[in-house]
Order: sequence, then structure tokens, then C-alpha cells
Amino acid sequence: MRILSILSFLCLFLASCSENSELQQVRIDNLYVVSIPSFLYAVKDLNSDASLQYMNETREYYVLVIHEDKAEFHESIRDTELMETYAPNIDGYANLLIDSFGYNANVKSKTKVSETQINDMPARLVNMHASFDGVDVFCSLAYLEGKENYYQVFAWTLRANEKQYKESLNGIAHSLREI
Repeated sequence: MRILSILSFLCLFLASCSENSELQQVRIDNLYVVSIPSFLYAVKDLNSDASLQYMNETREYYVLVIHEDKAEFHESIRDTELMETYAPNIDGYANLLIDSFGYNANVKSKTKVSETQINDMPARLVNMHASFDGVDVFCSLAYLEGKENYYQVFAWTLRANEKQYKESLNGIAHSLREI
């Protein structure tokens, strides 16, 4: 009987530790809506440029969305020497940000950038293994082109948690839709 009690307790404990698959929809002004895991909570100190910042420090799960005015991005590309390397379009936007990622992190590996459509928006997706200040992470990055804005969806966890959260992290970008 005691073994049965211990097994029941162990099953309940393991179930409580499993990934919560419930989602919450977050609306940012009149710009976009995105679905994120319900175990995340809003914060303000991950990135000052982000319009959405959610995390769960215990689970080491983090999400940012940054939106940028397309016309301003195109103008800044045209007004600099970057025009020679980065076109003023979704490919140029994604490539610039992917290349810039390496300035802040030690990129160990990355997938080929995939081109797709997410909720009728052109999108570029890439996964990376990187190290920030010696901490190994798995990152899911997505770049989407909306009507007036580009969106950067950056979701990450510890590399050790990749198997547990990869599908969930990649799914966040697929849920983003403009309002």
C-alpha cells in the first residue's frame, strides 16, 4: 500500500512539473495579438525596445516582440552604407538582425533561414544555439512583415530545455497576427 501511495505522489509531482500547454492571448495596442504560454508573466526589463516582454524565470522561458515602422527601417537602410548589404525589404530586415545577433552572443549553430507566410504576412524563421555570457541557450527567431511594421519575435530558453520547449517557442511566432 505504501508503494502505491508513493507512486501516486510521484505521478502527481511529475504531472505538475510538465509544460503547461494552456495559452493566453496578449493584445498590444491596436498593433497585434499573440498567443503565449499561460505560465509566463509580463515584465519590463528584458529589452527597452520590446512592445511585448514575458518570462518565467523558474522555467527559464523568455519571449520578446519588437515592432519597427517599415518606412523608418527602409529610410535608415537607404541613408546608410547598409544598402549595399541589406535590401529594404523583409529579407534585408531579417538578415540584418540575424547578422547583428552575433554581436551580442556567441552563435554556435543556426538553421537555414526558412521563408514562409504567417497569418498572411511574409516571414523568415531561424533557430539558433548561442551563448550569452557563458550561458548556453536555444533561440527561436522570427521576422514578419506586416502592413506598416516589421515584427521581430525572439523566444528563448536554456539549451538544456530545448527538447521540452522547442515546439512551444517556435509556435509563438505562428500565432502573431496584426489587428
